[in-house]
Amino acid sequence: MKNNIMYLNSLTPLRGIAAVLVFFHHFNSFLGQLLPTGNYLVTKWYLMVDFFFLLSGFIMYHVYGNTFKNNIKKKDIIEFIKARFARLYPLHFFMLSFSIGIFALLKFKIAASDIPPILNLLFDPNTIISNLFLVQAWGMHLEASYNVPSWSISAEWFLYLIFPFLLFFMNKYKKTAKWLIAVFAIAGLCSIMYHFQPMDWLLRNEYLNIPDTNVPKNSINVITGIALLRGLCSFSVGMVLYEIFRTKWMIKYLSKSYVSFAIWSFLLIVWIGDWLPDVLAIPFFCILLLNAVYSQGVLKRLLNNRVFNYLGEISYSIYMIHVPLMFLLYMITLMLGIEGESAHESTNFLDNFIASIIGLLVVIGLASLTYYFIEKPLRKYLNEKIIRKEKYYKPIRN
Repeated sequence: MKNNIMYLNSLTPLRGIAAVLVFFHHFNSFLGQLLPTGNYLVTKWYLMVDFFFLLSGFIMYHVYGNTFKNNIKKKDIIEFIKARFARLYPLHFFMLSFSIGIFALLKFKIAASDIPPILNLLFDPNTIISNLFLVQAWGMHLEASYNVPSWSISAEWFLYLIFPFLLFFMNKYKKTAKWLIAVFAIAGLCSIMYHFQPMDWLLRNEYLNIPDTNVPKNSINVITGIALLRGLCSFSVGMVLYEIFRTKWMIKYLSKSYVSFAIWSFLLIVWIGDWLPDVLAIPFFCILLLNAVYSQGVLKRLLNNRVFNYLGEISYSIYMIHVPLMFLLYMITLMLGIEGESAHESTNFLDNFIASIIGLLVVIGLASLTYYFIEKPLRKYLNEKIIRKEKYYKPIRN
């Protein structure tokens, strides 16, 4: 692999935008309802994780395509895995330790009978070992645990382990492989949407003694076990999309700025009433990604402004720290015994929205600290210590 890999500038801002939308989704779930009941717009932003998987498959192919194109060497696989470990693990370990500390404080300060059952499930000590080894989303547990968003990092780790073989398969069987992957992705996501997700929801409700057996319809929002399939489907579609990108397919039309604005407008409208089955969001994400990477004019200038670029640079930190901070805030209210209407029960949407903006600014500030003092220096240190070859890590901005 050559060192002069072209950096795709417009993709970094997309990560930042997706991370911010995930923040609002979790704020709406854990701290304060942002929209009236029946408006599903914010709740559908869990699909930004699928956008992350799609983007990851695209970028991995872009960076490592030549490395595993014609053969798979043990040395190349080892160096690739080391590089990806250096990217994912330092911040994951730090936030896992932080999350364990939060729950230890809660257990010390609050009587066991006063701790909500869901927290006992989320902070199950039996899941610590699997979290340490980044396999917590591999079907060992009923729920994502400790730093909840790290389930997708666990799935991403699985995808990195099989990526060289996926890429070799694609290049060996050419068009046949691409069609097989496309069919597999559609079938896989449909199986999640119509079988695995409803089953997962019912099992979780039964475990928590929740009488409501209504399950979300047309959803692929699973975060353990079959979540590996969820990640694999979008990741592999991202790899196929990179092949399409290399042919400059529809570049005349997909380079137009209005394409992104039209698709975002459409998605925001259909998500309000949950009118679009989740599997159908993936093709729209593909077009958004191609539009961004082909972008010229207004869209290119918008995506590459300093704010979006910075959010993209710290997007991993934003994604990894925001839920533990939300849990910390919630647990502080428990420990202080604050009475009255909780933030999550509040229907003052304006107050909740203002609180979410303030929370986002706090998260961005703290994410900047974790990026510059934990994520970036430890990644550099590990790269220098365990990877002696610049080609495996220097060009990578993912």
